[in-house]
Amino acid sequence: YVRSEFGAAGRWYQDLVARPDGAVHIKGRRVPVRAVPANDPATIALVSDLFRAKYGRHRASTEAMVQPMTLETTLRLDPA
Repeated sequence: YVRSEFGAAGRWYQDLVARPDGAVHIKGRRVPVRAVPANDPATIALVSDLFRAKYGRHRASTEAMVQPMTLETTLRLDPA
């Protein structure tokens, strides 16, 4: 799952929504993915909880990723 820190105004988010086929790079390897909107409340809440668990509940960068304007930009990256 990914989320745009800048909400729907984020450039990479706009590009990925317009063209959902993309790639992530992991340890020098390109992995093709397809972005799928994750807009059900249970998934959005789970992703927010996972952000907080991974990055720390009280960090400003974590809180930026769980603001209302970012929640609507939650995307699931499926292998393509």
